[in-house]
Amino acid sequence: MTLQALLGQSWANQTALWAGLDARRTMLNHHIPSRVLHGQSPLQVYPQAIHSGRSYRPEWEAEMLDLSRVFQYLAGCRWFRQVKANGRIAIGGYEYYVGTALRGRTLELNFDPLQVCFVAQPEGSEATMTIRPKAWRKPTSWASSCAY
Repeated sequence: MTLQALLGQSWANQTALWAGLDARRTMLNHHIPSRVLHGQSPLQVYPQAIHSGRSYRPEWEAEMLDLSRVFQYLAGCRWFRQVKANGRIAIGGYEYYVGTALRGRTLELNFDPLQVCFVAQPEGSEATMTIRPKAWRKPTSWASSCAY
């Protein structure tokens, strides 16, 4: 979308921008074939994706968000990060200091839904460290044993 609807474009105002984005999304979803979808557009292959089946109201989103489901999903994932020279790694756009002693090493990260932390293990080591996600406010029910 950025390359196709924003870069090199100029829009008279926000209304024109949104109209242009909507038009481009319509083209991408309805008409433009995708190599991954064997030459068909996304909505040709998945017509049910045209609508989620529920109305969207921003004020409902916080109430509908079930973080325990998010945490369970994340628990099934794993990530690998190389520690930069300054001792930092990036997770989800946020930087975390893990120490310069680990610089250049790769960390394997998993998510612990009970502690609501990332668990990092340096390659070739049995040691682990916990990293609390910066992006989430800490409800009182979260474990306090996680470090930043």
